[in-house]
Parts: sequence; structure tokens; C-alpha cells
Amino acid sequence: MSNKSLRLCFLDIDGVVNSDAWFDSSKLDASILGLSDGEFMLCALEHHIDPAAIRLVNELITDSGATVILSSSWRHSFTIKSFNEFMQGKGGATFAVMDFTPKRILNEKLGRGGQIQAYLDFCKNTGVNVESFVIIDDVNEMGNLEKFLVLTDSKIGITKADVAKAHKILDGEV
Repeated sequence: MSNKSLRLCFLDIDGVVNSDAWFDSSKLDASILGLSDGEFMLCALEHHIDPAAIRLVNELITDSGATVILSSSWRHSFTIKSFNEFMQGKGGATFAVMDFTPKRILNEKLGRGGQIQAYLDFCKNTGVNVESFVIIDDVNEMGNLEKFLVLTDSKIGITKADVAKAHKILDGEV
């Protein structure tokens, strides 16, 4: 892996592949129609994923050749394998997450930008060449990494314009 150049996509979930619009949509209502409260609670997570948003992320990852690193708080609830199984089986993802950003460095709790920087530092220190990277998140707590951020609107989630901006960042145009 150390001889390979990687393009990385640090991906958040809430506010990116789901949104206020998704939770208020008739498509979500139709997907849970007829479920009891108990049945809904058993499969609630699968309804948190907007298929249209996943298609946009699929397009970005396929077209750019980027490797997905999960930076979302969802990484606390899954293993990489279980997250990929969930996203591919229930979410319709054609991409797979390769890794998670760290939760802590020693005893230091890091914010999202710090977690991403720690991941990038780890890559550099282990000889992994990161050619380019993009961060897709609905919260800007990126510090000096802000220029690599595609800031989504949590009201609507990822858009075609966000995907276009992500391509530009990965291509070094921004």
C-alpha cells in the first residue's frame, strides 16, 4: 500500500446521506408504511439512508476513484465490515469504506478536523501517499482543513453541486 497514491474521501453520514428533507419526505413515509413502532425501531437505521444521496456518493466514488474513510460518528456503532454490509445491503452503496478516522489519540479527544488530520498524519508517517482528499460533512469544524471541505446543508443533504465541488477538490482545482 505504501507505493500507491490514494485519493481519499472523508465521509460523514448525518446531514450528508440523510437530511431533514429525507426525514420529512413521502418516500420515507412510504418505506415505513405498515410497520408497527416496534418493527420500525428494529429497522430504523436502514430508513436513515436516502437512496438518492447514496447514488450521488456512489457516482463521486466511482468517477473519482477515491477511497472512502468514514469520519462520521456512525463509526462508533459499527465495525468496518458491518458498516459496509449495512450500506451495501440496505443503503444501496456500491462503494466500501476502507477505514475509520481515529476516535482518540492517546487520551486526547479530537474534533472532526483533528481526527482527519491525525489520519492524514498516520498515512504520511507510514509511507502512504495521499494524492488528494476531500471532506464531505454538514458541520465545519475542520480548522486548517477547511479548504478541502464540501459543506453540505443538513436540510437537504448532498447535492449534485456538492459532488461537482468534491471532484474539483480531488482534482486539485480548488
